[in-house]
Amino acid sequence: MVLGLGGSTRKGSWAELLLRKALLTARDAGMKPQMYSLGSKDLPVFRDSHLTDPPPEVAELLAKVRQADAVVFSSPVYHGTIAGALKNAVDHLQALGQDEQPWLTGKVAGLMAVGGTPIGGANAISAMDHFCRALRVTTVPTAVIAGQGFLAQDGSFSDETVGARVARMVEELGSHARILTGREAPGA
Repeated sequence: MVLGLGGSTRKGSWAELLLRKALLTARDAGMKPQMYSLGSKDLPVFRDSHLTDPPPEVAELLAKVRQADAVVFSSPVYHGTIAGALKNAVDHLQALGQDEQPWLTGKVAGLMAVGGTPIGGANAISAMDHFCRALRVTTVPTAVIAGQGFLAQDGSFSDETVGARVARMVEELGSHARILTGREAPGA
């Protein structure tokens, strides 16, 4: 399964729209996508007590991450870095540290950022790359940085470069996940 994790606390954010497009691309490539939208969840602020007694919203997040072969992280760019909502969700993944394969070991991740300047997007991707290393997840080489307005009114990519990068990132997710899991496609 490919888990899309991100967006912002605003429903329908550009980061969430980009994430949904990536998951549709994954579905069309034979993968089984699931969305975990930060805009539709009410994750509490991380507390150490959640490590041993997670609230239902946190338990749901942890279960979905455990089930995933691949995770796509998507964030708006705020002040040159990732959204606090995504960082909070990632902080909750600390609870996975006691698993047989700790954190995200054996999984693959794709990274996407929306908004701001290209430099701000690159900084957000760098921040995600840093937490991915700490979580022991393999990131694919292609990351996606998009400005707002990358979609046309009909839902197609108005920026062909963004669409091509999404397609390449999803292809890399599939090939890397096949290597790591030995299955034909993530979730198959």
